[in-house]
Amino acid sequence: MSRRGRLLLGALAAAVLLFVLGIAVGEALHDNPAPHLTVTHTKTLTP
Repeated sequence: MSRRGRLLLGALAAAVLLFVLGIAVGEALHDNPAPHLTVTHTKTLTP
């Protein structure tokens, strides 16, 4: 494989890695609730 081919392959691998990491970070931020968010649960008791 030529030097240019290895460089292109390395750049492509780095781009794919950054893309996957970006998706992972985006999903992690989307799944976590906002800080200082109060969650209230209400339960009605019947006599």
